[in-house]
Amino acid sequence: MINIILDGKRMEMKDGSLLKDLVPQLSPNFSVAIIKPSESSEVTTGSFRIVTDEGEVTIELEDKRAPTAVRELLISLFEKKELLPMKIKWDDRYSASFGPFSSKIRPDKNAHRYSKGDLILGCGGYDPGNSYLIFSRADHIADHGSDKSGGIVGKVVSGLGVLGRWKKGSLITDSERIISRIETGNSFTTKDRSLPLEDGMEVVSRLEISATGFNEDAIDPTGSASVEHMLHALSKEKFEVNLKSSTFISDERLKDSIVPYEIKNPRLKGNVTVRTSGRKAGSVYIYLKDLPSSPSHTTTGRIEHGLELAKLASEGDRLHVVVTPPQIDLRGMRIKDAITAAKKREILIDYDDDSPDRIVVEQTPPTTMGILSEGKVSVRTVSEGHVINIRLEDEKAPRTCRIFRELTGLRWYNIGSLPLIFKYDDVALFKPKIPQKITINLENLPKDEVPANSLAITNDSRKGKGLIGIRRNPNREFGPTSEPFEGTNILGTVLDPEKLDSLKENETIYFKEESG
Repeated sequence: MINIILDGKRMEMKDGSLLKDLVPQLSPNFSVAIIKPSESSEVTTGSFRIVTDEGEVTIELEDKRAPTAVRELLISLFEKKELLPMKIKWDDRYSASFGPFSSKIRPDKNAHRYSKGDLILGCGGYDPGNSYLIFSRADHIADHGSDKSGGIVGKVVSGLGVLGRWKKGSLITDSERIISRIETGNSFTTKDRSLPLEDGMEVVSRLEISATGFNEDAIDPTGSASVEHMLHALSKEKFEVNLKSSTFISDERLKDSIVPYEIKNPRLKGNVTVRTSGRKAGSVYIYLKDLPSSPSHTTTGRIEHGLELAKLASEGDRLHVVVTPPQIDLRGMRIKDAITAAKKREILIDYDDDSPDRIVVEQTPPTTMGILSEGKVSVRTVSEGHVINIRLEDEKAPRTCRIFRELTGLRWYNIGSLPLIFKYDDVALFKPKIPQKITINLENLPKDEVPANSLAITNDSRKGKGLIGIRRNPNREFGPTSEPFEGTNILGTVLDPEKLDSLKENETIYFKEESG
């Protein structure tokens, strides 16, 4: 048998086991991090593994902010284990404290700002002889009896979820200094499931992200719009590494999106942000090193597990990511399924019609954090006859399909819409609002004949640029927007064209993508 660590959990595997035996459920498209044990000399780090009765937490001491005396105190507490086991003294939704013990801090009797995961050295009654280690469970402002610096002496870098499980009677039972034995040359990412497993190997298979403002006890919807963008970008549990630098990795699949600047925070190692301005606005970033805050980046989350995977990832890697909370997007669902989904999340749902053929097209509040904050959601539905199912041809017309999704809203939601402006014979025409910056270059022009039930958009070669059309019958002369072939970009196929018969001009028509 060989010993393997998978996502922080020790496991025993049979000799000769392969990577596929360790992660059989993981999609072969996802890369995992492989960290092999090194024969190099051990390096003592500034991190400690804290064992509690509710799980393990890893903390990293602040080299710059923690004075030498404070670092020595923490090392004494956690390496020499002089005061263990240490019992929780008090806790609330914002923090949990362990102690007491004696220290030499000088409390300044002022409130300070703290972020989720901060480790604080403070005291009760401004008495250093009654000092505590305080773990911040959520962003907050408080007077913890710290010194003038605020008392932040470390950061929880793994196990943030454990903080929320501590309760009266919880104990820190053990601790150990983390010794670094890993060399970059022995660490890499791979999709090769035939890789042989080796004794002592560590495998990191996923990223775990906690959304900004989310806490089991309370929801802060301040950053709800930008957090929603992140939730949508990662809703398929995939982070695609489009760009890698020494300080971050980024997923640019939703770049060119409009995202508001809502939460200003330093871009600390492990923070997740969304860019709000510039050419790459809408891209999701994971930071690998500490950087100052930026007016172009709004904070949307924090890595709770898997930062090693992000550090080792290369451009082109696809990483499995799990975000808490999952996105709540009922749009595009049948009302029956929407009701079931809401009840599963313990959300009250109000709806206008529960007939079996109704499809949800709008939800209020529109964001996940807004819904969780209120504990309820209201939805508007339309009959299934007003929802046209389509299949887009991304391989043949990638740019045109992207433009269509932007114009209809399908790029950000599970259902999109367009106004039906004209219908005659076998043609239906839709006129979206075209932003000036959009150019519709010639792409996937018809040859010989336009197939029946084709969906197309007029390109920049014609005055009617941006007009979208559906043609029910094949045609050898004109495309779905009644333009000649050179002015027509074919972008997909309508799967249920019979619905067009009952639709009327000036109605809003909804579109939903089907796969396969």
